[in-house]
Amino acid sequence: MNMQVRWLAAGCVLLAAACTQRVEVMPVTSVGPALVVEQFLRAANSAAANDTSGVSAMGRLWGTKDGLASEQMPLQEMQQRMLLTASILRHDDSKIVGEQLVPGRISEAKQLNVELTQGPRKVVVPFFMVLSKGDQWLVERIDLEVITKSR
Repeated sequence: MNMQVRWLAAGCVLLAAACTQRVEVMPVTSVGPALVVEQFLRAANSAAANDTSGVSAMGRLWGTKDGLASEQMPLQEMQQRMLLTASILRHDDSKIVGEQLVPGRISEAKQLNVELTQGPRKVVVPFFMVLSKGDQWLVERIDLEVITKSR
């Protein structure tokens, strides 16, 4: 091989190496929904310990794209739902381990996968978050069956 071809080959290798970049996948990119999930879980633990302020806080973070659940259902029903949800979600530790787009609702909803530690067991629970009117993220649905069927 002549010298010019070697230099050309070496230059191509260096150029290809320079153009390569490392891409890291971050598990959670949406700060708003993640913060709401963390607040909701703190409130759930509080409510599970019979703290009425926890029930109220959960109610302020629960809803649909149309707004807060407390504005769409009777107060007693909302409180009962939050207390039941809190009793199932009671946990020792939690961390968000991933985020997914929700098919058909890409711009208005996200699924956050939360690893809950409940005593010696760990379970990953999907939280479905929705962007409500006023650009507020709310917990729309939690796949509680993941927790209850594995007990």
